[in-house]
Amino acid sequence: MAKGEKKVSISAVDNIIGECFLNVVTEQWYDVEVKMRRSIPFTEVLAFVDDVVQSCFQRNGAYVPEVLDFAIKSNIISKYTNVSMPDNLEHRYAILYNSDLVDFVCQHINMQQLQEMVNSINRKLAYMCDTNTVSVQNRLNDLISAFETMQEKTEAMFGDVMPDDMTRLVGAIGDGALTEEKIVEAYMKHKNTPNDKADE
Repeated sequence: MAKGEKKVSISAVDNIIGECFLNVVTEQWYDVEVKMRRSIPFTEVLAFVDDVVQSCFQRNGAYVPEVLDFAIKSNIISKYTNVSMPDNLEHRYAILYNSDLVDFVCQHINMQQLQEMVNSINRKLAYMCDTNTVSVQNRLNDLISAFETMQEKTEAMFGDVMPDDMTRLVGAIGDGALTEEKIVEAYMKHKNTPNDKADE
């Protein structure tokens, strides 16, 4: 836009939206009047996306994709309409899947906004699943590295121990609790036994 050119004021845009684009509509669904918002505020868009994404993961981090569509339909009703949804998931599922309520609502809301939210949900789920996979792999690599380090230290400590020495060592500590003191004591005792017999 050229510098100095007059801009349309925010209030003028607000007036046009208020007069020409009614955001709240009331329509008859069978014998019930359902009030719906064509579009929801940005903060509720964020809440919609976050709720659906979080619903797709169990407490242990497992991804449950079969919840996705159910969670989206639940949020369509709860965010766009004045229709109450039960807390009981089985009851809510029955309402959503045994009626045409969701289809009815989708005829009156901003489908572009809904589609953008669904796209965001899919991108966020893909990101979180990839991140979770990488995290698990990193933890596994750390565990493998820790075992390799422990193996190297064990080999350095017992590298000169003969098989018979190790057998006696295990037998000496097998009857009691495995403490560091007992391991060291048993190791030193049985490590020196062959030398004592050789001196005899």
